[in-house]
Amino acid sequence: MKKRILSAALAVCMLLSLSLSAFAITANVSTDKPVVKAGEDVAVTLSMSDALSDIVTIAYKVRFDSSLFTPKSCTTAAGQPYVTMSIVKKDAKGSYVNVSTMDPTSEGETILAGAFCTVVFTAKSDVSAETTAAFISEFENAMDTTFQPIHTGHDGGSVSVKVKPASAAYSVALTAAPATVGIDENAQVKLTVSDTYNAYRFVLSYDAEKLEYKSVNTDASVKNERGTLTVTGYGADRSDPVILTFTGKAAGKAGVTLTAANIDSGENANVQDAPEAVITAASADIEVISSHTVTFDAKLFSGNTTAEHGKAYTFSKTDKDPKHYTYTVSATMGGKDTAVTDNGDGTYTIANVTGDVVITGSRKAVAYPVTVNGTGKDDAAAAASATYGEDYRFTVNADPNYDYTFEMTIGGVKKELTVQKSGENAYQCSIAGADITGSIVITINKTKKTPATTAILFTGSGSGDVAGGVTQQAKTGEAFTFTINKKDGYTYTVTARQNDSAITVKDNGNGTYTIDKQYVNGTDITVEVGKTANRTVEVSEYVKLNGKSMFLVTVSGRVSDGNVMTYGGEAMFWSEKYSAYAYLVISDKQLGAVKEAAAGLIGEKAGVKAEIRYDGDINGTGRVDVNDAQLVWNMYNAKYAAFGTTTMEMFLRADMNGSKTLNVDDAAAIINLI
Repeated sequence: MKKRILSAALAVCMLLSLSLSAFAITANVSTDKPVVKAGEDVAVTLSMSDALSDIVTIAYKVRFDSSLFTPKSCTTAAGQPYVTMSIVKKDAKGSYVNVSTMDPTSEGETILAGAFCTVVFTAKSDVSAETTAAFISEFENAMDTTFQPIHTGHDGGSVSVKVKPASAAYSVALTAAPATVGIDENAQVKLTVSDTYNAYRFVLSYDAEKLEYKSVNTDASVKNERGTLTVTGYGADRSDPVILTFTGKAAGKAGVTLTAANIDSGENANVQDAPEAVITAASADIEVISSHTVTFDAKLFSGNTTAEHGKAYTFSKTDKDPKHYTYTVSATMGGKDTAVTDNGDGTYTIANVTGDVVITGSRKAVAYPVTVNGTGKDDAAAAASATYGEDYRFTVNADPNYDYTFEMTIGGVKKELTVQKSGENAYQCSIAGADITGSIVITINKTKKTPATTAILFTGSGSGDVAGGVTQQAKTGEAFTFTINKKDGYTYTVTARQNDSAITVKDNGNGTYTIDKQYVNGTDITVEVGKTANRTVEVSEYVKLNGKSMFLVTVSGRVSDGNVMTYGGEAMFWSEKYSAYAYLVISDKQLGAVKEAAAGLIGEKAGVKAEIRYDGDINGTGRVDVNDAQLVWNMYNAKYAAFGTTTMEMFLRADMNGSKTLNVDDAAAIINLI
């Protein structure tokens, strides 16, 4: 009964405490570290500014950012009454936990000045960007044994920490190039680090009998002792590899091995020693050589059978070239193809020999170039070269509407080309192999026979609407009139060309068109009939990016059955909100320039209409949640500079209110759905 009365009295006093006077105390707050990484713990300590006596209950809220931290434990400070921690709670100000102590006997306890308790928070493992978070102490209630409030204010404290993503261990790889060097030639050993770094220490071993250390590309300290290098450096951010230069000293294979590596970022200098790095490639070999063997066919070439490493090697033909023959020469070095330079005097040179050389070659009759020109050149099926000693033949597929003449020169001298008629519309031409002693020029001219009719060829998207079909014949020397059966909802254009030149087509205004008789001269006429659907193209600024803008292109109007609208050949999306097809364009140009360009990029192609969903599932996970609103916020805050994981369709879905622009209203619309 006594405890029930006491509890009732305590509850009444707590209700009355809001209107009673009290003296102020402060619960200061501090942390054990200024920076915490994802997955790490940070200890938050509450300290009382004053000692308190005869305390029945006292409680504080510890506010924190629940998107960054999770409460882990609460520890009572030495000498203080036992402190408990509540589960995570939320109110209008955000997330918090209660830390409190209560005397179950109601006889009163002493609260010491100084540390009250320590709450440990764990930084969430998915922290992806550096940010600053605050821990705030806030008074909740306090009473003494008279059941009177001793503190009614909100005196407390706040402390901030920097939260950073978890840093992965550095990795380093050793590579050497070139793999083969001569004596006194340099080879470089690169130590490539996986990310930007500041402090580093590398320990390498190398064959000091075959290699001599020369230099490093940084201001690092290098200790060189009995085949072991210790490279130590620090300073400004660097991402370039550390490059060590060695010189070949004696012939043989020399190994270089990275035996230890410690690498760290400068921001960790005050909290830890440079950790060991992961060595992904530890060693490389450098071959030091002095000379190489040379192999060749003695029937074709002469020269030394060895070549000095790093020097040029020259060899000769065994005989002089006959007038109409050439040599084909190739070589490999170290098993790989290498360049051979023809010096033009019967000798050849291979530069910078770095491996065993194998020379191959053959003698071949000279192939002279064949040039065919004249008005009839396109009718000839002639090879581009003719070889000395081999008869050269080609065919002319004659156009029956033309007469043909033939001329030829060899080495600039006029020669007779052998021409024989082969059937009605072909000529067989030939040159004796013994006559092929220089460059050949064949001239084929053709003169048009005037035909009785002129072909009229209709092309273009509207050619199917031309009465009489796409191929028609006009009587040579007379004007030609044709009719287009025009369809509603389309605009038609008509142009014509003859011999790659534009000619005039008269629009008679009644669906008929006339080509003047001067053009109906036996030469084919191509008439292009364009047919375009009547459409409305609109462009507006959708969202601003960094230095650029994302523009919304909408197209309304007629689309052929089974087709969809396209932008630059890519299918557009159908939007019920816009009653139009939609597409997004990222550009650094002004609105007018983008709109002008868009007009020429609209088309259509066969396809199935892809409709934009406005159900709030912006990221397409199948569920609407706060991350969909976050994605919209990221969009209108220019977090994305291009389409990638965040697709064009996601951006289009984000216009929840159909305003043709992205802003906070679209994110709010998703929150309302949730």
